[in-house]
Amino acid sequence: MLVICNGGGLTRVPDNLHDTVEDLSFSRNALAALTTDMFRRWRQLKVLTLNDNQIRDIKPFAFRGLGHLKEISIQFSFAGLENVNQINLCKNRIATIHPYVFAGSRNIGMILLQENPLIKIKARAFSGLRTAQFLYLPSWVKVIESDAFYDLEGVGLLRLHSLDLHALRPYTFRGLRNVTQISIQESDLGVFRDLAFEGLQNVGELRILNNKVDMLESLEVREESNVDAVIVRGNHFLQVSREKSFRIHANIRSVVAENYVPCSCQLWWVLDSPLALEMPLFSRHNFCVSPYSLHGKAITSVDLDNLDRCPAPQELQLPSGQDTSRGALTSPVPDYLSALCVSLLLLPLLPDW
Repeated sequence: MLVICNGGGLTRVPDNLHDTVEDLSFSRNALAALTTDMFRRWRQLKVLTLNDNQIRDIKPFAFRGLGHLKEISIQFSFAGLENVNQINLCKNRIATIHPYVFAGSRNIGMILLQENPLIKIKARAFSGLRTAQFLYLPSWVKVIESDAFYDLEGVGLLRLHSLDLHALRPYTFRGLRNVTQISIQESDLGVFRDLAFEGLQNVGELRILNNKVDMLESLEVREESNVDAVIVRGNHFLQVSREKSFRIHANIRSVVAENYVPCSCQLWWVLDSPLALEMPLFSRHNFCVSPYSLHGKAITSVDLDNLDRCPAPQELQLPSGQDTSRGALTSPVPDYLSALCVSLLLLPLLPDW
């Protein structure tokens, strides 16, 4: 049985609903609180939709007794929360976090999102949060939009583990301020775009550990970001596409060790980076990911005297209105040159993001 009670300005779920309701939609109302055992009498519920309410208080065990519940949606409902210090959304079916979901909320200390099939985090998804000490995202997130953490402030730990990204986009962390630790760990980051950390401010420690990067444009942390420590360890950078690819400024310490980089001509772009030039032991403590004959060996084992330099990377000027977040691009060529171009140049195919 489907029951729809949308847009009526109701402050509570009507008591006269039949006990056999399986799908209840109670959106765009004025539901101020979710109380203990609030839905227990409707034990057959499989789908519960509470989008766009004015929820300000969630009591313990609000959903107790709903053993058949398969899907719950509470979008646009956490803005303005005042008395909730922990939001546990684990083991649900949350696929997208929309903008401003938590805007205006106070006193939220922890947000748990593990074990959700979360695919996309949209821009400004956490905008307005001020006191969340722990923000744990689930594994296998595929898209984190630019400005996803904009106007998120005062986080103790932002945990980004086991991501499966097409790309870590420019300005992903812009507007994120006053964070004790950011941990990006054990993830497939796809293309690590330039300016990913642009606009980040006041961070105690940035940890980038044991990730796979299909292509690195640049890993840059600016002095203006005011980051005390940056630790880049155990990552595999399969390709490097730009000169001076490592540019890291930390107030107290930078640790860049046990990483794997291509030891082809691209190695020069790594070694000419300001970071590598400032670290005398950089080549001893980092290793080759390719070619196969050098895999796992320290960079110091590479014969630099006989290592050719790559041609300077060329930037393509995009036509007005072209999406700049889509990685490798190709210019139109006349038909009669197509076969020749294919035979002379094999371009890496980057996934669309």
